[in-house]
Amino acid sequence: MDTEPPPPGFPAPEALATCVDLDRLAGKTATWREDFADAPGFPHLHVHALLRAGIAEAVGAAFPRPDDPVWTHYRHVNEDKLGSPKRAAYPAAVGQVVDALQTPEFVAWLAELTGIPGLFADPELEGAGMHMSSEGGFLNVHTDFQRHHHHPSWRRTVNLILFLNPDWDPAWGGSIELWDPTMTDKVADVLPHANHAVIFRSDEHSFHGHPEPLACPPGHHRKSLALYYYTLLDGPLAHEYSRFVGRPGDGLMRKVAMRLDNHLVQAFSWLKRKGMASDSFASRVLKGVAERQARAATRSSRQTPE
Repeated sequence: MDTEPPPPGFPAPEALATCVDLDRLAGKTATWREDFADAPGFPHLHVHALLRAGIAEAVGAAFPRPDDPVWTHYRHVNEDKLGSPKRAAYPAAVGQVVDALQTPEFVAWLAELTGIPGLFADPELEGAGMHMSSEGGFLNVHTDFQRHHHHPSWRRTVNLILFLNPDWDPAWGGSIELWDPTMTDKVADVLPHANHAVIFRSDEHSFHGHPEPLACPPGHHRKSLALYYYTLLDGPLAHEYSRFVGRPGDGLMRKVAMRLDNHLVQAFSWLKRKGMASDSFASRVLKGVAERQARAATRSSRQTPE
């Protein structure tokens, strides 16, 4: 396999200084590095205030409406959410934070925190960027794709999820759940409050998601920014594609449906790597399959005698 170098340093550090007090974060690095490495399940860290005060709330307020064409709707058995990696179309406040979290200075701090040398950001925001879910939205527990779809020698190594939701009511749900590698114990449960972030190692053991459908009222949304960081691939991958799994309490039929959906998601990932499918095309097809499965399940339940 040809080895592609990481992208050159970007963007200018002015965005970082506006959004992040890097000196404050650096002062916590030693303690946080131990917390990250020693976290149960897999390396992870819950940061309560990643950005400067007021920035996360301003970014959330600037998010496009759900009907804006910038979004792709991912709706199938394993998820129901909106996403957009289209950095050029982001509102200014959103783009500034995304830029700040991809500066060489911030990535260097992240590499020191995680103990992972050679870390670099992804200017394409593949699978990352703006994410938003409305009432009923969810994302089943999963591990992520490990190889970049357009750069086969880039290994996805660290995830950063930044929440943007002021006055979030815990009764609405929306927590990101982290599970141990055996899917036996939930090791963390973090509500999506504004300026809270979760940083974690991304590999075949890092099971995470927000599988409970949101119960937020109409007009409220779970908003987040996702940033994924890479290293150069140095060996074979245990699991190359995203892999959704059931939790201990999920029923057999649900787990079967999730597994079937996994095969479709992996097929589209393969086609995407070959330049033969886009996210929007995959979303349309997966949505159609999910709707057909739901209709079939409804018909089956109606025909089942009491």
